[in-house]
Amino acid sequence: AFYRPENMLLSLAGDFDPDEVIERVSQRVSQRPADTNEALRRKKLPSSRRVTRKRGASKMPVTSKHLFFGWRGDLDGCKTDLSPLELECALDMFLGATLARGSDLYKELYESGLIDGTFHHMVYVENDFVFVIATGNTPDPQKLGARLRRAFDGSDASVSASTSDLKRMRRDLL
Repeated sequence: AFYRPENMLLSLAGDFDPDEVIERVSQRVSQRPADTNEALRRKKLPSSRRVTRKRGASKMPVTSKHLFFGWRGDLDGCKTDLSPLELECALDMFLGATLARGSDLYKELYESGLIDGTFHHMVYVENDFVFVIATGNTPDPQKLGARLRRAFDGSDASVSASTSDLKRMRRDLL
């Protein structure tokens, strides 16, 4: 359903004739059988606030422990003029300023030995929900998880994003 011409973008670089590329692509697309599929219908994720599984662990033959920490938020009823892409960029900038290399929290976690250079975050925003993941190697997953919860549940006022940090993240994003 996703790999259809109307959902594709062709990006080329190098020495080529653009008119020839357009002609070849147009020929290939026109030779494609007619699509009889209806438009893709997406299912909404349940908006239950219930956590299915709060914590899990796997035993594997590895040399270091790894934490995979996630937050999920529902966007139903969220009042914002931001598109999902703009919201994702804004959250990524904020987390970059508060959690990524160069931030005070990252420095604290790194200097205390709770994280190493593998630590990073990811942000995903869809139409109905957002989730954030922080992940990396750590000698103490429970302690790191507890520190991350304190950092972002509002009880730790020391975690903030300065204007200069946000500007740095904006430049990085651009």
